[in-house]
Amino acid sequence: MLESLEHQIKHLGLEKHVVLAGFRPDILSVHKAFDIFVMSSVTEGLGTSVLDAMACGRPVVGTRAGGIPEVIEDGVTGILVPPRDHHAMADAIVTLLKDPGLRERMGSAGLSLADASFSAERMVQDTIRVYERIARQPHLTED
Repeated sequence: MLESLEHQIKHLGLEKHVVLAGFRPDILSVHKAFDIFVMSSVTEGLGTSVLDAMACGRPVVGTRAGGIPEVIEDGVTGILVPPRDHHAMADAIVTLLKDPGLRERMGSAGLSLADASFSAERMVQDTIRVYERIARQPHLTED
């Protein structure tokens, strides 16, 4: 599969435009170099790569698979498309590439959402609130 993709990229002269990053320990610096981030998953959990891209202020094109729609607000932080719909995916990518203002607005909205809802501080605060709520509940005793 990888060889086929690499061949297509070379054949189309896209070596300077397409990155097949694989695993990268420096992924945040890679995200910062992108104009947009695309997640073409057919199945997905939360899609933490989407959150990483949003935290870098990048607009996202993603599929309506798994938890991705819980993170991407369609038309606000990015564009959602059906899984396996390469025409819709291509249209969404082209739309963002042709409109720098839209990319900027969606990237800023994604950054705000990532900061407000998915930051480490927010997750710690939410966890503490859960523990506090549980600690206040009367304990059940056995008779």
